[in-house]
Amino acid sequence: MALTIVGIQDCRALLGPSQALRGYQVQPGVSDYPSSGYPIMAASVDLDYLYGAVVIASNAAAALYTPKFIQSGIVAGATVGSNPAPAPSTSLLMEVVAADVQVSVGTNLNTCAWYVEFLGF
Repeated sequence: MALTIVGIQDCRALLGPSQALRGYQVQPGVSDYPSSGYPIMAASVDLDYLYGAVVIASNAAAALYTPKFIQSGIVAGATVGSNPAPAPSTSLLMEVVAADVQVSVGTNLNTCAWYVEFLGF
């Protein structure tokens, strides 16, 4: 798994005393798509914890795919203010889908590049 994560210059926003938004370009390696998606650690995007991520742009090759970010801190049935409350995680999984189906293990996505904003603290 060789997902390259590179910061986008001057693409950082402090959203309050403990929330930050960080912009990064993510690009897969050659034929290395893993079975459950690419793991993204909070530390690799300059954060301690992650709430989620959103794609803000992509190149033409990446436009054929949709990255879905899966966060392990979201508990089924949890709502803000409830117990257990939604929680941040130290990692996300980036699952890549085409036509709502996850791409096959080993798919070559190395020509794809996405600009992604990561929300966390």
